[in-house]
Amino acid sequence: SGSGADMVTPSVASLSLEEPWVDILPAIIEAGDGLAVGELLHGEKFSLHEAMSALEMMDPQMDSGMEGGAEAEAVPAWDSEAVRPLWPGDLSARETIGVMDELLAKLSLFFQGHSLVHTIFTCAWAHKPEVVQCPILRTFVLGALRAADVALTSVARANVYDEEDFVTSTAGLSLGDEVGDAELAALFASAHAALDHFSASCGSAPSGNEGVWQATVLDRATHTQAVAIRARLQAIQELFRTLSPLRRHTAANPLALAPEVALVRAAARDALAQVRASVAEGAPAAELGAFGEACTVHVRGTLPKRALPTADRAVACASLETLLAQLERLPLLLDAASLDELLEGYRDVAVRTILEPLARTALRILVLCQHEADRSSPRALTNLTAEALAAWHQGVAPRETVVKLLSREDCRTGLEHLAHTLLVQLQVYCHNQGRRRRRLGKLLLEWGGVQSELEDLDMALQREGAVPPSTWLFSSWLAAHTVSLVVEQLQAAFALDLYHPSEFHFAFWYQHALLSLAVSMHDSVQRAASTAAEQAAAAAAAERAAAAAAAAQQRRSGKK
Repeated sequence: SGSGADMVTPSVASLSLEEPWVDILPAIIEAGDGLAVGELLHGEKFSLHEAMSALEMMDPQMDSGMEGGAEAEAVPAWDSEAVRPLWPGDLSARETIGVMDELLAKLSLFFQGHSLVHTIFTCAWAHKPEVVQCPILRTFVLGALRAADVALTSVARANVYDEEDFVTSTAGLSLGDEVGDAELAALFASAHAALDHFSASCGSAPSGNEGVWQATVLDRATHTQAVAIRARLQAIQELFRTLSPLRRHTAANPLALAPEVALVRAAARDALAQVRASVAEGAPAAELGAFGEACTVHVRGTLPKRALPTADRAVACASLETLLAQLERLPLLLDAASLDELLEGYRDVAVRTILEPLARTALRILVLCQHEADRSSPRALTNLTAEALAAWHQGVAPRETVVKLLSREDCRTGLEHLAHTLLVQLQVYCHNQGRRRRRLGKLLLEWGGVQSELEDLDMALQREGAVPPSTWLFSSWLAAHTVSLVVEQLQAAFALDLYHPSEFHFAFWYQHALLSLAVSMHDSVQRAASTAAEQAAAAAAAERAAAAAAAAQQRRSGKK
């Protein structure tokens, strides 16, 4: 533009703090005044993708920053001499324990949703486990890779993660999938055998007939260090065995609900507790040469540059123990005896607790798929909904009457629509807090059509005389349930800190109004029940009076 010719435009290479900077904003404004709507003035290398990436969302997990330009230098491969960290070929027992702890901490960060290239693959040996000389450590590295593989497969299969939850890109890196489950189990068995031999031999390494397991870190390990190595090997093995069934679990073949999985999960928690108690046995990260951001510079590309928490080893063990504890609670939801118990269980697990991404994955695979597939058992969602309707109208209509009505074809269709709506609600609970609140809002909008449909069905039942005129068999329960969901959505906004202090008054007033409406609905049902009871009592009294009058009349006739 006009004044742009007089401006100083130093190259990026020549800029320094000592050189004067020139304000180019007036030139930009002048150039903008000459542009029509829809026109864009940009440099030759500009792209909208780079402009979008430059925007800051003020969220460390969403801001990915800008990519390097086309003129950026080529990044050397992870194993080149230019970037490869110093890899000691012969680790001490203390260094081996440190590597195990550091890799376990990186695995914990990956389970929390951070990308592979910023976690596990910052360990150079994860790129090529076969270069690890110690077979015990090599088995541990392979176990960590396979645990990450089954976690990634399960998360992708459940499909309840969002972009801020979990980075599923592998950046073309291998997660050890060339090593099958049977081969991995054999490697773990051999490693444990070497440790058993060490313990039985009072601290001597395996003899020559142990083959490849002869040259192990156990040559220089103390008994305490050998115990620490065993705990870490056991922890990574049991983590893999805990997560592995999620890949193939189905309602027809509930692999992850087998009793042995619970035993494996308990063994993993015990092993992690031992690891946490012995973190002092390992060398600190600063003394380990096989870790560094340079290991993955060449494959990061545009992956989100998340703000990683510190990979504290004790905290990582505690995080993994928390994940296992959350997984342990999920199967209990399948034992719910009523719809209220089931919904309260979901809220307790998924709303009042911040579930790890893997725990929400397991909730979707273990529990929700069972409710989706189960249509006939007493705990099927349709049957639980029917029981809830009968309980809601208890006193208004006999339970047998309600159950008989629900067996009609039109009522059965309405019941299935209502159960499907509740199933969608359970699916919403599998998402994170922010997504769950947004999905609840959409669900409430969609329920308007279901509410209208069920009101029409209730009116048809009233016209037929199948229910008393004041009885709304389906729609009254759904209306009360909808109110509870709106309250839940309001409370989710508090948890996400979405309200400005100036909005608190309205939010609390609206919540109070909704709770008052829920109480009013409950009271109306109770009044209807009282009225029905009074009418039934009056009818019984009239029947008794009529029977007494008939008996008296019969006695008088007999005397005559």
